[in-house]
Amino acid sequence: MVINALFLLWPFLMFSGIALQGISFYSIGILLPALFCVCFKPLPPFLNTVAKCFVFLHILFPLVNICVYFFPDKEVPENIYQWSWQWPGIFQSQFPSSFFFGGLLLFLLYFLFRRVRVRHGLMERQGFYIFESFTIGLATASLVFVLFIFFQHITGLDLHSLFRHKFEYLSGGDVLSNGRFRVYGFYGHPLTLAGVSLTYAVFFWTLFCYTYFTKKNLFIKPNSLFKSKNYEAFLFGIISIFNFFIVFLSSGRTACVAALLSLITIPFIFERRRFFWKKVAIISCLFVFSILAFFQSGVGNRLEATTTSIENYATLDKGNNRIYFWKVYIKLISSKSFIGHGNYWLKHGVREFYYNRSGYGFLTEKFPAHNMLLEILGCVGIIGLSFILLTLFYLLYIFYRFINTCYSLKGFQNPFFIA
Repeated sequence: MVINALFLLWPFLMFSGIALQGISFYSIGILLPALFCVCFKPLPPFLNTVAKCFVFLHILFPLVNICVYFFPDKEVPENIYQWSWQWPGIFQSQFPSSFFFGGLLLFLLYFLFRRVRVRHGLMERQGFYIFESFTIGLATASLVFVLFIFFQHITGLDLHSLFRHKFEYLSGGDVLSNGRFRVYGFYGHPLTLAGVSLTYAVFFWTLFCYTYFTKKNLFIKPNSLFKSKNYEAFLFGIISIFNFFIVFLSSGRTACVAALLSLITIPFIFERRRFFWKKVAIISCLFVFSILAFFQSGVGNRLEATTTSIENYATLDKGNNRIYFWKVYIKLISSKSFIGHGNYWLKHGVREFYYNRSGYGFLTEKFPAHNMLLEILGCVGIIGLSFILLTLFYLLYIFYRFINTCYSLKGFQNPFFIA
């Protein structure tokens, strides 16, 4: 009962801010499930593989930093490449530290308890109800937070300030052309909110399409609290739609385009020959709704202003110098394209050198690329980007194989309890 309650609470913590996300990720997302598995079944090897991939993705950036120290860019002054052991220094990574420490924790738990003796009993079914509790909690949290965020979109109240027991409002720079506000939620930047919500939206949109079009359940037993397959699909759909709407309210241009593409393409991955016209009808309705939200939330106006600004001023909009950032990064990537410059060295002089060399020394702040692909290429080059993509595709592959293993057994088996 306590475990179910914690997983019901987890989505509220994941929406509430970075600090609470980190605490909930380690305690509820890793420690609790691992210890629960230890009590009733050995930890599945799948978790060990995920842990290794997380650790590798994190240490890739420090490895490149060290490699660049021995093989620096010859065009950059030598005095920039000064070895510093000040933490985090050269060991700084662009990959989230929460996944790194979480991966180490998973690996340690798997190593210690991989041969634990199994206890049999009725609690084996608990894994189904854990996911069910999380799903219900996420559906409720998505509804609550979309109302909070829509309120911020209308009023401009800074929800993040409530943690300091104050009522503050967003700045004038966050006002969109329609008079509404670009929302932050409980985070420090709209793109953080967009990233969290887009992750939820795409994942549960995928689950919705799978359960609805294939008429199969992924995790839930027929005798669980879910009364029918359609009820499960309904919850998945509600979660995805609410989070797609949050993405649009964040006014992140790239995130909104990614959301639209996900809405259109994911349904056709499953059972491509079946329910074709039903898929077309569902996607058409959602696409029309999304386009309306796209423009009503102010994203369409931001894109239009971007196009106009580029044509007239060679900038994205007033005060937005991303095009300069991209031009600088294209030059520094071309000068060291295979291995990159290392994120540590970019931060400690290389990036500024290329800004000045490209004629953009007048910019008061010489920012990173503000583009994930360019930033990764600048940090770890083509080789590093290839390793990152291969690792991510490998994670998808082993997850796909893991789920198929559950279905290949006699009857459906809970994946949390496959030894």
